[in-house]
Amino acid sequence: MILSVIIPIGNFFSNVQNIKNIITSSNNLSIEFVFVLDTDEKSAYQRLHKLCEVNLKSNYKILKCENRNPGSSRNLGIQSSTGKWIIFCDCDDFPYLANIINSIATVKVESQILIGSFEVENLDISSQEYFNVELNASKKWQEIASNPGMWRWIMKRNLVSSTRFLNLSMGEDQRYLIEILGFEPVIEFTNTIFYRYRVGRSDSLTGSKDKLIDLARVIRSELAIKAFPKKYLVVRHFLILRQIMTLLKHGALTHKIKAINYFMVFLFSISISDYKSCIQFISYQLKKF
Repeated sequence: MILSVIIPIGNFFSNVQNIKNIITSSNNLSIEFVFVLDTDEKSAYQRLHKLCEVNLKSNYKILKCENRNPGSSRNLGIQSSTGKWIIFCDCDDFPYLANIINSIATVKVESQILIGSFEVENLDISSQEYFNVELNASKKWQEIASNPGMWRWIMKRNLVSSTRFLNLSMGEDQRYLIEILGFEPVIEFTNTIFYRYRVGRSDSLTGSKDKLIDLARVIRSELAIKAFPKKYLVVRHFLILRQIMTLLKHGALTHKIKAINYFMVFLFSISISDYKSCIQFISYQLKKF
């Protein structure tokens, strides 16, 4: 298989139609689906198996996970994947798989990551926005760090297999991306739309304030990383700053205090030469907040 599509599923029946749409959009592409069921919904496995059997024949795997977090589910999916490239999807979003496969066909041999553009569908107000990769090199990483969704990162499996997700529900994806960037991968960019990201769902993990304790743990672990390649150091800074700002905005008082403490630790951990780019990113991010 060219591409393994790893999809953790925490709520099957509320997303069954979307999962079916993802499956039927594969159109006989060289794709392997790896579904990881992390739910106690009765008959979910049987329903998903039937759905795959009818539409996919054999290019799929259904795994069971009981840890109730996407980090653990993705780790299990990585272990069972066989595709040369990997994408991590959420079961309530929609990947444009043909676009991804076509983009992989033109990527340079040495490239290990392909980062694409995406669209956002707001279910509350029925609107759509498109986010393209910024062509200006000085702003490119600002845009990507501001919208880091790992579903826009198509990565080679040998790179993905070199590390693991933390077994958490929030922030674990960006922590994983920082780990990946620590290997200094060769990265390409494209303005091809890879993904439709949906917001406004009441059951979304990103809307769960009780998961913010996970984000605090992630930030603490990221700040503990001392050695990091200079090539992607500014991206690491941006990702950490984004998380601190998220914790400060959405957290309870205890979380806000943690965010301020983390920000002070962050300021003392970076070089003076990086201050300007970090201030520019904070300003860029504040416009979105």
